Amino acid sequence: MSVSQVSVVLPLFGDHGAMGALPVVCRGWLDQDVPCEVVIAITTGTAIPPLGDGITDGRIRVVHADRELASPGPLRNVAVAASRAPLLYLSDADVAPLGDDFLRRALGLLDDRAVIQPWMY
Repeated sequence: MSVSQVSVVLPLFGDHGAMGALPVVCRGWLDQDVPCEVVIAITTGTAIPPLGDGITDGRIRVVHADRELASPGPLRNVAVAASRAPLLYLSDADVAPLGDDFLRRALGLLDDRAVIQPWMY
């Protein structure tokens, strides 16, 4: 397993429409040419579909949060606390990266500051 350079943080709660897209979204992140992990923060009791299609190296992790944290900001904080990589990419569970070089392009813009980038589907 390669060491992740980026933790992709995804909040998810309730019956959000992203449930159906989550396996595809996770695969899009894991197929990046920059090693990354996907950390999904969900509220306790939220059922999610099987993820990773055979990924067994720990690059997809689900962390559980109390139900009162059922909004994107607090759930992102929970996921960030569980992240292992030195850099964070805050996204949403229904947003897939555009191309397998998405994170590399984002890192190219970084230059020691926060970046907001619109290259998403």
